[in-house]
Amino acid sequence: MRKDTRMRTGLAIVGLSFFLLLCKEEKISEEYPKDITDFASYRTERLPFFLGKDMRPDWDRKDQSKARSLEEFSFRDQTGSQFGGKNLDGKISIVSFFFTGCQGICPVLTNKLKIVQKATLDQDDVTILSFSVTPDADTPELLSVYAKKQNIHYKRWKLITGDRGQIYSLARRSLNADTYSAQDAPEEEKLSSKDFLHSENVYLLDTKRRIRGVYSGRMDASMQELVRDISVLRKEILEEKKATDRDPSFGMKFSENESK
Repeated sequence: MRKDTRMRTGLAIVGLSFFLLLCKEEKISEEYPKDITDFASYRTERLPFFLGKDMRPDWDRKDQSKARSLEEFSFRDQTGSQFGGKNLDGKISIVSFFFTGCQGICPVLTNKLKIVQKATLDQDDVTILSFSVTPDADTPELLSVYAKKQNIHYKRWKLITGDRGQIYSLARRSLNADTYSAQDAPEEEKLSSKDFLHSENVYLLDTKRRIRGVYSGRMDASMQELVRDISVLRKEILEEKKATDRDPSFGMKFSENESK
């Protein structure tokens, strides 16, 4: 199994490297967890779903109805246009979190995501989403200035702002992007609903908004792996569509047949 694939899956299990909202400058360790699970026994030319509160990867994919997914939302992008979950239906999506005033991990995330933007610029079935975790400050106007400065192409990459509470809820409930507010966290580490620990993780979603991959947003290799996985996911979607066209009932039994 490819090392970067193991790293990506391990990130989903252990929630590697979460950073404070203020994104304080600190040395980012290049060490990876020693207990990353080896998934070498599984086929690599397909992507897992993720299940449960701990987002464990499900390679067998026997019950797609339990797969973690991005919940419905309605916010605004850098042009001030309404943008919601329905805009992602039928699209392959890449999701991250940032804020324009961040001087820590956010510039790294933005630069690494440019690898994905460059690779998908002519691929209209792909959308990159970066949600601001300081939406009160990050107005559409400020996001537009930031986008121009960072050479972000609007047709491919949307910068999202909106109600802070709703963005935090989406990040926590859908993506586990704020683990220090978890119920089992030590009392002194728990945060209020107004606080947020944003992640370096980048999430790959399929056309039904289900999570299909989790990647480190600070590594070129991880972003290159994400680009390759977009192709894997696109192939899966195409094969499912062809099978459904031949047999309309295939969509209902796709997961069961695939796991055999």
